[in-house]
Amino acid sequence: MSKALSPDIANAAWSVRRTHPHAPALDVLELVFQGHRDAELDPRASWVRPGSPLGQVIAAAFDRGMPPEDWAAGTRPPSDPVVQETLATIWQSQILPAFAEHFGLRLVP
Repeated sequence: MSKALSPDIANAAWSVRRTHPHAPALDVLELVFQGHRDAELDPRASWVRPGSPLGQVIAAAFDRGMPPEDWAAGTRPPSDPVVQETLATIWQSQILPAFAEHFGLRLVP
């Protein structure tokens, strides 16, 4: 049986990122997510949204086209609702699946 990931892992990733700001984001995630293969991740959880601390690290590691701060700004008001919806779709269909695949996580509905 798989274990569901909790916000604790998000806090750990953000803590490492804050204390090691020059470390590549993927290295931070590699450190924090080792041993969590086959864990379940709820893609709707607030702690994996683009503007969340973990979302910022995920964006830095898995999106080469847009900086994390643009993800955060573009996915919440006062950003245009169409932009918010478009970015949410990209996050759910491309960024989170790439992150989950890399770490062997299972996205659960």
